[in-house]
Amino acid sequence: MRFLRLQSAVISGPDLEKTRESPVPLARDKPEVAAMTEEIEGSVQAAAEQSRYAAVMEKAAHFGLLLLLITFPVYVFGLLEPHTPLNQVSRYWALDAAEYCAQAQVGTGWSWVSMLGKGDFLNYLGITLLASVTAICYLAILPQLFRRKDLIYTVLAVLQLAILILAASGLLTVGH
Repeated sequence: MRFLRLQSAVISGPDLEKTRESPVPLARDKPEVAAMTEEIEGSVQAAAEQSRYAAVMEKAAHFGLLLLLITFPVYVFGLLEPHTPLNQVSRYWALDAAEYCAQAQVGTGWSWVSMLGKGDFLNYLGITLLASVTAICYLAILPQLFRRKDLIYTVLAVLQLAILILAASGLLTVGH
């Protein structure tokens, strides 16, 4: 239908009437294709691991967003004293990361954990949770993969977790 509407905006007169009389047949409009599609859609089921991964992802993502919705107003309204007052944040915008860390007296890596009592660093909880969702999901499906003795997917999940943990650890640095 969209195709025909688009054509009707460009085609006028007798050509338009011909287009309306003989629309381009779509494969999905053929009865045999529609029957096959219904049969396939009815028989496709997600694996238990996929369902678990999706459920954990949904809950973790919602919880991370909820944390952000709670912690950001704590910072903005000054309910907890920030490390960097809100009215001074703009003076750090033009600095590169190293200069910012030096001038704002902020450490790198996981040093933010020791500053969770400050309003501006409290926001990192939600950000960290959202960044960790993939690892959390892999941890959630590992027991199912082990029980099913699915060696390939188990190894892939373990390797993916190892890479994510190694990356988050701060042991690997580039350009410093």
